[in-house]
Amino acid sequence: MQSVISIGGFHIYLFGITIALGLIAGYYITNLEIRRKSLDEKLFADLAIVVMLSAIVGARLYYVLAFQLEYYLAHPLEIFMLRNGGMSIQGAILGGSLSAAIYLKMKRARFMTYADAFVPGLAFGQFLGRIGCDVYGLPMKGAYPWGMMIRGQLVHPVQIYEALLDLFLFAFLWKRRDKIRFKGQLFIEYLIGFGMIRGFVEFFRWNPIWMGPFTVAHLTSFIMIGVGVFFYFIYHKRNDEMPVSNEKKNPSIIFYALVGGLGLLATIVFYFIRG
Repeated sequence: MQSVISIGGFHIYLFGITIALGLIAGYYITNLEIRRKSLDEKLFADLAIVVMLSAIVGARLYYVLAFQLEYYLAHPLEIFMLRNGGMSIQGAILGGSLSAAIYLKMKRARFMTYADAFVPGLAFGQFLGRIGCDVYGLPMKGAYPWGMMIRGQLVHPVQIYEALLDLFLFAFLWKRRDKIRFKGQLFIEYLIGFGMIRGFVEFFRWNPIWMGPFTVAHLTSFIMIGVGVFFYFIYHKRNDEMPVSNEKKNPSIIFYALVGGLGLLATIVFYFIRG
C-alpha cells in the first residue's frame, strides 16, 4: 500500500486516509438525511457505530473466505493483520446490512426506512474511499492514455473507474430521495446499481474465477442484483406508498455540474498522487 506519512516504523497509508474521509463524509450526509426524514438521531448515532464495525468484520471475512482461504487456513493469525491489506467492499455491505437489520429489529425500528437514509452517504463514502485503493486492474490490450504503468505493464486504473461510477450512483440516489414510491426503494436501487457497477469493473480486475469469464466478485454482484430485484417485487406491492415531493428545487444542471466537477477533481488527484 502507498504510504503517505512514515514516523519510525509507523506508517499512515493513502487508502486508510481516503477510507477515513469516506466514513466521515458518509456519516455527515446520512445525518442530514436522518434529520430531513425526522428519524431518531440517537438511534442513528448508535446504529452508525454498529454498522461501521460490522462492515470492517464483513469486509475482512469475505476477503478471507472468497479470495485467500487456503493462505489464511495456513496462517490464521494473519486474519487479524488488517494493516497488511485484504478487505472487500461487497463483504462490508453484507456485514453492515445484516448488522443494521438485526440491530433495528431489536430496537423495533424499520430497516428499510433507515436503509433509504443510509445509501446516498454510503455511495459517496465509497467514492472517496476507492480513490486511495492500490489494487490495479488487468494489463490493457492497447496503449490507452489513462492507463497506469505498474511494474512495467500498462494496466487499468480500476480504482478510479469504480470511484467515478460510485459518484454517479450517489448523484442518482441523491436526486431520487423525494421521488421514491415506497420505503426501501432507494436501498433496493442502491443494491442493483452497485451490483452493476462492481460487475462491470470486475471485467478489468483479477480475482479468482467462478465460472467462465466470471469471478467470485461477479457472483456476489449477481446476487446483489437478484436480491434487489426480489425485494423490489416484494416491497412495491405492499401498502406502503409514499407521497412524491413537488417542491421546486435548484435546477438539476447545477447539481450535476458540481458532481461532474468533483469527479474531475478526484481524477486529477488520483493521477497526481500516483505520478
